[in-house]
Amino acid sequence: MLPRGEPVWTQVLVDVLGQLGVEQKSARQALKGCSPRTARAAECAGPCPSRAIGCCPTAPCAASSFVGPFGDTGQQRAMVAQAWDIAEVEAAYVEFLASFSDAAPADPADLFTHQILRVHAWRRFPFLDPKLPSELLPARWAGSRAAELFDTLHGRWQRPARRYWQKLSG
Repeated sequence: MLPRGEPVWTQVLVDVLGQLGVEQKSARQALKGCSPRTARAAECAGPCPSRAIGCCPTAPCAASSFVGPFGDTGQQRAMVAQAWDIAEVEAAYVEFLASFSDAAPADPADLFTHQILRVHAWRRFPFLDPKLPSELLPARWAGSRAAELFDTLHGRWQRPARRYWQKLSG
């Protein structure tokens, strides 16, 4: 629903979650926060002024949304170098590269699904990667290549994915 910040029909969200492999019953359960009764528990969607609309994005969701490369964690270099499993972080970036390097969405719906999956996969990196200085990283650090791929695909897929979303959500 971001960055438009506009209400969306519940069925549109159920259909999109279905494209991502979520069963309809599970999708509806996940969206129960859109009802006025449970709105306080919802993190990214709440009730809209018109119950017929479905879900509206909430301020906490907008504030916590993440669509680009991460910022500095503020940890000191020496502490991070001793505490972080660099091989694990590298493996996560390699997995991201393997998942999206050869992605060739066949149609607008497929592109939209790939866009959601790509952003969702990328959102975990701020929690995994301490953003170490390059001198503490392996040569040909996969994180740099993954960030380049993220930016390239974001530039390529963002507009068509938004157009598809606008078509779905009216």
